[in-house]
Amino acid sequence: MATHYRRAWRLAPLAVLALAVLVTPQRVRADETIHGVSATELREIILARQFTVEISFTGDANDEPYILAQNWPAHTFLVTFEGCGPHGDAVRRVCGRIVFYDSVTTMPTPAPESIDAWNTAGRLGHAFLEDNGDIAIEAAIELSGGMTRAELESMVETWVEDIREYKKAFVK
Repeated sequence: MATHYRRAWRLAPLAVLALAVLVTPQRVRADETIHGVSATELREIILARQFTVEISFTGDANDEPYILAQNWPAHTFLVTFEGCGPHGDAVRRVCGRIVFYDSVTTMPTPAPESIDAWNTAGRLGHAFLEDNGDIAIEAAIELSGGMTRAELESMVETWVEDIREYKKAFVK
């Protein structure tokens, strides 16, 4: 009988390792194709760029998540999630489209020509004047067609650079 217990104790480390593999969330490899992203996954990517990140919810029938990211004093932006799957809790639901958004009040209001010139520079973000005269920048990323996590990370980095350039160009 004691022999059985000794064998069992020898196998205990393997059992613990197997259990750890089963309960540890799997990370997506950088070269693996994804077709959506959850708020918690995007939170990790944005945190890596030295932003604080708060996840909230729309409160409507879909209750889709959104992210407010801040890197004081320079940058604050919003990310909304669209096309979210019905499964899982709200922060872990995979969403097929994300939209980055930022808006600032500027005086004087930039001329439409300067906004058009900024937009033609081949950036991810698209600048425009809102109805109240504020200048905004927005970038939509469609994930449902598939992209790698590395491509998504690169797009987030491009967005961060775009908002830096946008504020240099339009905030005086």
